Order: sequence, then structure tokens, then C-alpha cells
Amino acid sequence: MADYIDLDDASLESEEVPFDPDADPFAGIDPVPAETYLVKLAFKEGVGWDGNRNDNGQLTSLWTQLVLTIADGDHENRKIFDMASTMVNDSGTNKVAGILKALGYEEELKGARNHQDLAKLLGKALLSEPTCHIDLDWIWKVNTGQKNAKNKDKYKVVKRGMVKNAKQRQNGTYDPILTINGEDIRAQEDIIRYKE
Repeated sequence: MADYIDLDDASLESEEVPFDPDADPFAGIDPVPAETYLVKLAFKEGVGWDGNRNDNGQLTSLWTQLVLTIADGDHENRKIFDMASTMVNDSGTNKVAGILKALGYEEELKGARNHQDLAKLLGKALLSEPTCHIDLDWIWKVNTGQKNAKNKDKYKVVKRGMVKNAKQRQNGTYDPILTINGEDIRAQEDIIRYKE
């Protein structure tokens, strides 16, 4: 049980509480600034693989959520979340393959023949809590007013690039809030690339 404290007790010593009375106490913390970071990769706890099938019942993609923990520097131990998918993009590859290459699994990747092989190989790679580098930037998304196939809101990216779009504060950091069409939109972290 907690002790009750007499706030008028003159013998109490309290550390000074530095705070900015003009700041919004309910605002989220700023996204991690755009930069290259060394990160540790892991699956998000309690989240498995999900997938899509075509009209013939064939698996067309698998995806899961990853937690990336910054491994050094000013933002050490900050967590970034990302979706890893086996969906083939316009360049003929996918994010899971890119992550595996960054983790040094290029030879094993050549033997992957389907979505399940890619997912299993990523699972094997993440057993050892591996590290790689990521290039990170900021994006701003707005709700399109439409729903996807799973009845969730659809969003579209309307701005990309911290340095290009965000206003720099006097302390050198960047303000993640942009006003777009009269609405304040908060920046989100966007992983541009995984690399060794």
C-alpha cells in the first residue's frame, strides 16, 4: 500500500520537476528523427503471420509486425514498429527479402520458393536477435474516408521527408505536426531501407 504524504510537511525534500508549462502534456513523443540507425530486430510479441489469398485460394502474401530497437546513439532503446510482408512489389521483390539480405541471408534466400519459405527464413533469422541498419524518414498520412477489405480505414501518404517538410525548432529538432487542409497531422516513422 502506498504511503500517504502530508504535502505541508516542511521536512519533505523533493527534486525539482523540470517541465515546460506551455507544452501539450497529452501530445505523443516525437517520432525518431530521419537518419540511419543500427537496430535489433524481433517479432512483435503476440503477433503471428497473417495472409491474403486469391480467388483460387492460393496464398498471395504473408505479413507480420516487427519491433526494431535502436541499438546505439541518442535514441538507444527507442522502439520502431514495421510491417514485414512477402507481397511482391513492382521491382519483383518484397520487404521480407530485403530484410533477409540486410541480415546476411542472401544465399539462403536463393532457396526460398514461396511465401512460407520466406516467412520461415525470417523466423530463423530473428531467433538470434540480429542487427542491421535502417534508413528512416518521416511521412504524413491522411484518412481517405474509404475502408479496405477488412473494413479498416484506408490512409494515403500526402507528405514525405522530415527535413523537406517539417519546421525546425530553435533547439534543432523538427516539429512533427503539419497542418494539411486545415487538419493537424502528426508525422510517422517510415523505414526507407534495411541494409547491413
